This record gives sequence, structure tokens and C-alpha cells, in this order.
Amino acid sequence: MKHIKIVGICLAAVFAMGMVAAGSASAETEPYIEQCLQTLTAGQGNWLDSQCSVSRASGNWIRVIEPGIGNCFRVVEPGTGAWNDNRCSESGGSKEFIRVTGAAGGEAATFSSIVSSGELETEKGHKVKCAAGTDSGEITGAKTVGNVIVIFTGCESEVLETKVKCKTTGAKEGEIRTNNLKGEIGYLNKTEQKVGLLLEPSGTELFAEFKCSTLTAKVKGAIIGEFTKPKTGEMSTEAKLSYAQEKGKQKWTKLEGGTERKLETNLGAGYEGSGIKNEDTLTYQHDTGVVG
Repeated sequence: MKHIKIVGICLAAVFAMGMVAAGSASAETEPYIEQCLQTLTAGQGNWLDSQCSVSRASGNWIRVIEPGIGNCFRVVEPGTGAWNDNRCSESGGSKEFIRVTGAAGGEAATFSSIVSSGELETEKGHKVKCAAGTDSGEITGAKTVGNVIVIFTGCESEVLETKVKCKTTGAKEGEIRTNNLKGEIGYLNKTEQKVGLLLEPSGTELFAEFKCSTLTAKVKGAIIGEFTKPKTGEMSTEAKLSYAQEKGKQKWTKLEGGTERKLETNLGAGYEGSGIKNEDTLTYQHDTGVVG
């Protein structure tokens, strides 16, 4: 098997929650995901704008984390809510919950992204590239995302000096699809307030599997990206997640306090270490951030 050069995969996937900032939230371990949502009752929030950047005692916006039942959410700032339980049925008490608009049914907030052209490189020098890609997923908890699917397009490889299209079984020519993915956020470097996302397969071993002519490629393991935008202390409906690698070795291979996780690729001669280089530009359903 010769040097493989695939135009397209970065297997980057996903999720960059916009803000990294110092803060605390009701028994939550930092870092955690939060959203800025409009309160159901006018003046019941403590922020003036939809980015939760201008404080006001009687604002219409509030920072919240994972939902309870329906449009009942836990507030980030303890005691600033109007309800004591995750159904917003008991008033008073700890006041850690509030009713908000735009989140009916208790459904997870969704996000999507545009993936730049990227490159997967193995430690033996095999390369995989795709021209572009898209993905979608959900915020499933205070520290987690799920139901993430990434679709890469314009994928090609060079096998025995001949370029061929690559594809996942059942997909279009040049299209590589990941399996269902899940992720969790954590510190890359707490001192420097760097936060990252660890992304891995959900319910299966393989991150992705595809064919380039007669060659079958299998990718397994996990990848870790770094949130690079917006700046610390800001929320936004758009954010960026960056993956970096050098000679098949990923820049980040563990979250602080966690075990080392790597991505591996099998091109027919056994698994070898792999690295991914690319950038995701994400769009969220609501102004969102990661508190660190």
C-alpha cells in the first residue's frame, strides 16, 4: 500500500461553544456549557442583551445551563431564578430554575457547522484530505454534546499514483460520513483557561469507515479540538473549533484529569496513530458559551 493522499477528511466534527470565562454554576464542575435565553416574564432576567454581556437587574435575558422539563432551565447564577425545581412548579427555595422562551419541549439546543478543508495524516506519512464538510448535533447536557454526524465532501485519494474518489457505503461519490458521535468538554490547560472538546464514536468502535477504490479505511478512537473563538468572556451564535496535528500526532491527546486518547487509522496494514488538521465554524440555535 503506497502513500495515500486523500483529499478530504479531517474528521473534525463539531462543536465549539463560544465563550470561555471564569464563573460558577449550581454544583456544576467547570467548564460547562451555557446559553443566553430570553425569560418568559419580562424583567425577570439579569442581562440586557441576547449575548448576556450587559448586566441589568431587571433585564429580559438570563444565562442558563441544561433544561429541566419543557422550557424550565437551571440558571447559572445561583438564586437568580424564580423556581425551585426543574419543572418550574415550586416557587421560592433555592431559586435555581427559570422559565424561558425559545426552548419549548425541553429539547436539546441544536448546532451545525461548516468544516474547512482538512487533512488526516498517519504517523507513517499516509494522508487523507477532503475539500469541505458540514456537521450537525445537539447540546445534550451541561458538559456534553451528542447525535453528531459529520459529512465530508470532495474526498479523493491517491492509490498507486492514481487519484480515486472515496466514499462511505451508501453515500455519494466523494462523500465520507462519520458514525454517530458524542463529546464532552474539559480543560486543555486550566491555568491558561484553554477549553477543548473530546469527540468519540457513540455506540460503535469506529469513528468512520470508507472505501477508496478497493482500499478500505477504518478510523477509530477520539479527537480533541481547541475552542479559539469568540474571546474569553463572550457569547455568540458563532464559534470556532480548531484541530492541529504534526506528522500524524494530534496536538491535544487528553483533557486535564483524563486519560490519553488518540485517533488511529487502518489502511489495510493495521492501525497506526493519526492526526487531524482543520477548523470548524459553528452556528448555534441560541447565543452559547463555555464557562471555564
